[in-house]
Amino acid sequence: MRWVTLFENETAAHQALEVNDLRRLKLGERRICLARTATGFYAIADACPHRYVSLSEGQLNYLEEVVCPWHNYRFALKSGRECQQRTPDAETYPLKWEDGALKIGIADA
Repeated sequence: MRWVTLFENETAAHQALEVNDLRRLKLGERRICLARTATGFYAIADACPHRYVSLSEGQLNYLEEVVCPWHNYRFALKSGRECQQRTPDAETYPLKWEDGALKIGIADA
């Protein structure tokens, strides 16, 4: 696994993304939906497995799920699991704070 720095420090991360907000990232060919909730930052694939709609254009709910803007499928930020198993789960990516920087883990192809 390769670790990529998203933000150099906590201040930059918090300025880039408010609590209960989503942001689309592009890392190489990967599109990632970065989320920030009251409990922290999460990263999930930015394509709903049902119709490949951008999850970063959706919303976060109080259960820490990202809600697809087209059909309201709900994906848990921690696991990627769709709440009713109507579609395959979304891929999630590990995040970690290291030396003050927020990093995302990308599996080598």
